[in-house]
Amino acid sequence: MRLNIKITFFFLFITKVCLAQDWMQTPIPGIGNIEFPSDPEIFDQNGVLIYKLENDDAFYLVSIAQTDPSYNAEIEANLEEYYEGQLEGVEEASGGTVTFKQDIGIDGVSAIDARISGVANPELPSLLFKRFVYVNSFNVSAEFRPKKTDELEFTALKDQFFNSLQLDVSALGSSIVVDEVNGEKDAFKKGYEIGYVIGRIAFWVFLVIIAILVFYFIIRLLRPKKKKEPKATASKPVTKQKIECTNCGKSNSTEAKYCSQCGYTLPRD
Repeated sequence: MRLNIKITFFFLFITKVCLAQDWMQTPIPGIGNIEFPSDPEIFDQNGVLIYKLENDDAFYLVSIAQTDPSYNAEIEANLEEYYEGQLEGVEEASGGTVTFKQDIGIDGVSAIDARISGVANPELPSLLFKRFVYVNSFNVSAEFRPKKTDELEFTALKDQFFNSLQLDVSALGSSIVVDEVNGEKDAFKKGYEIGYVIGRIAFWVFLVIIAILVFYFIIRLLRPKKKKEPKATASKPVTKQKIECTNCGKSNSTEAKYCSQCGYTLPRD
């Protein structure tokens, strides 16, 4: 029975893990890529490229803006002050307060994480998380606004979203174009959908195999054990002794009194 329980828990764990692999890697041409829980909306807002998604768990947003390349060297030499200015701008725009900030690195590039509490907009969650990274005149901002109240749960979602941001510094270009983004996104989406269907088929085949194994072990555990019966041993036939006639040497039955050949009286013990 213990084995049965362990197998059941293992089956449920594998099912949960497999069903959780739905996040979609979204390419950002000229920058790198990031993962969203599903296909995000992409649009250009006053020269800023926006990736946006809302679901039952949270708001997810990535924005990419390009600064004047002539200021690149100066900004990179004073990144700390640059990020402080970014955070002050977020506080002023949101009406919230930065309650936590931390310097981090993304693929060797300096970045910053921040938590902003008390967002004033009543239509949005009051808690906001930001990740800023500046590289080669591009300002990349990832934003996460949780709808959930359980901090462990929304922290896991936030970390998965933020940590999926990857930069391809060697491929950073001088400009970003929304049409190019959508073209690569459509090609990626087709390949993703094909891979998704194949992956789902493999997943359900795996579940069927696991279910068969679980059913087999349950039946085996519940089946009553048969008692082993002792093996019957064949008895050796008893050979009857003979009485030899002292007169002619003929062998006779022990029950006989006279020799069957010569009629002589057989000897007795």
